[in-house]
Amino acid sequence: MKVPLDWLKEFVDIEDVPIANMAERMTVCGLEVDAYDNTHLEVSQTPDLGYTRSMIGVARFLKQLYDLKVKHPKIAPFEQSLAAPKISVASDAKDHVPHYRLRAIRGIQNGDSPEWMQRRLKACGMQPKNLIVDVTNYVQLALGQPLHAFDADLLHGPLHVEFLEKKIPFTTLLDTSVEVPQGALVITSKDRIEAIAGIIGAKESAVSYNTTNILLESAQFSSTCIRRTSKGMKLSTPSSQRFENQTDPTMVELALDLATSLIVAYGKGAASEAAHVLSTQRKPHSTTLHLKRVESLLGIKTNLDELKMVMSRLDAKILGSDLASIQVEIPQYRTDLIEEIDLIEEVIKILGFDRLIGGQAHIPLVQIPQDAHVEFKRLIRKKLLQQGLTEMMTPSLINKEHLFSKNDPIEVKNALSDRSILRTSHLYGALESVLHNQNHHTHRFEGFEIGTVYYKENAHFIEHTVISITLENEEKDFLDLKGAFETLFHQLHVHDMKALGSHLPHLHPHRQASLEVRGQCLGTIGEIHPALLKKFGIKKRVLFGEISLDALMHHTPKSFHIAPISNYPSIERDTTIVLDKSISYGFLEALIAQHRPSLLQTYNLKGIYDPDPDAKSHNVTMHWVFRSQERSLTQDEVEEKMQDFLKKLHNEINS
Repeated sequence: MKVPLDWLKEFVDIEDVPIANMAERMTVCGLEVDAYDNTHLEVSQTPDLGYTRSMIGVARFLKQLYDLKVKHPKIAPFEQSLAAPKISVASDAKDHVPHYRLRAIRGIQNGDSPEWMQRRLKACGMQPKNLIVDVTNYVQLALGQPLHAFDADLLHGPLHVEFLEKKIPFTTLLDTSVEVPQGALVITSKDRIEAIAGIIGAKESAVSYNTTNILLESAQFSSTCIRRTSKGMKLSTPSSQRFENQTDPTMVELALDLATSLIVAYGKGAASEAAHVLSTQRKPHSTTLHLKRVESLLGIKTNLDELKMVMSRLDAKILGSDLASIQVEIPQYRTDLIEEIDLIEEVIKILGFDRLIGGQAHIPLVQIPQDAHVEFKRLIRKKLLQQGLTEMMTPSLINKEHLFSKNDPIEVKNALSDRSILRTSHLYGALESVLHNQNHHTHRFEGFEIGTVYYKENAHFIEHTVISITLENEEKDFLDLKGAFETLFHQLHVHDMKALGSHLPHLHPHRQASLEVRGQCLGTIGEIHPALLKKFGIKKRVLFGEISLDALMHHTPKSFHIAPISNYPSIERDTTIVLDKSISYGFLEALIAQHRPSLLQTYNLKGIYDPDPDAKSHNVTMHWVFRSQERSLTQDEVEEKMQDFLKKLHNEINS
């Protein structure tokens, strides 16, 4: 906001205050001055200092800092020869319209506003229009109270304040078309909306050069009501910004009288008495300021007399005091002062930050207990990053048509888009990420996500953390995805994981498996079904796995034994087993665990050879590593154990 210094001086005497010092101190105390010269200040507005959106507001701010006297504008007397206009407020709207004043002015010789007024409006960045409009803008800039003038000859009848029952189209006085939402507070005349309360007027009753008779409105509207309507319409105006930050209720009458006197003086009109509806009168609130708390929080030495001086600069009325505290009534224009801590902040602003005593701060250190769940997530993230995977975060809201889990979903009330369901799986977000990378010509995508899924269980809302891995790489297949999870399990010392058959519809029927540990299913991995990929427009193979973080954490040992590296060489063997295709690898692993030779150190699946897709069996090649911690093994010894082991496997498989 631009503040002309010649206009500001009409409200406060700043002749003895150096402009540079004033700009610096205003900025330090919260009202930032972006630029200044000898003619004006350029001030950044903040929501908590809404009262400074006017000349008198800036003057009040300077009064607090420099102990100056604020002067109110002088209002030239005017005759109220006409009867007051009719105005009514709907009963359900009265709580949102605490004070509404309306005055008729007739026979106005509308034209250009006086040169001095135009000059001040231009200095504040506003373009002059005509006398009536310029006066309303001038008073708003001077006192911070928005006004609105209706062309009385264009109204359909007496004005009425009410809530809108249903949304309707509306043309503003700026000739822009908007849709007024249901529940908006509006000013109507019979069957037509003449203004959206506190925001903007209608084109149909807008003031022009031809206007001679007006109804001039000055009111106080509920800040929450104006904010809701303004945000809902995505329409912000200087008036709505002031009402959203709450206006000074004591300015409603003063602003109306000042505007009337200016219009009568320069437009030769005749004014009426003011009609007013005073629904609820906002009472000033009070709070208590404790001397010890001020000294404790600020680290300074002060006294009650000094605190009373500060309260006087804030226009706070002293209601009473004792030896340790004072009770004060907050001025109504300071809507940012609510609690004692707010007053303490004002104390140091006014006394000066140089009162703060320098020195080394003594802050007690409080040890925050570690959350095991958070620490485990950090460990998982670290291990997956070490595998070369990229962490991703996808939206928690998805479309109804993209539910891939059998869990009962949770629907969001009042959804703002077609994403109205809380995700039951990471799969949708993973496919969106793959599609995004495909559209941007990224040839491979390997990522993971640690996040929450949501579902209902017995009418209870459940939040569950899962780990998902997504691979989109022509060189990777199901075994690579399984290997990524096996590597994670191995790093966590969870060594008894089994891959068993599963039958999820969104995965390839022959390339999926459920991962189990000690009889508990942790999740499912597999290749995404080609039909689902086609639905998303994804042209390449995608592998996806998802497991429960909580279940994995449950099976992760808190401590483990580390064996020394053997000094003796290993003996390795590769064998090929002919398996019926109906036998899963998980079943084979279970047999290996049951009949495992004592000297078998490790084993892994080396490959599956399927020369004939129509055949009932395929060749499974396994790699075996034998080693002893105490001695070197002989070829004959290993061969004997290997043959005995394979014989047991053969008998179990045939049975």
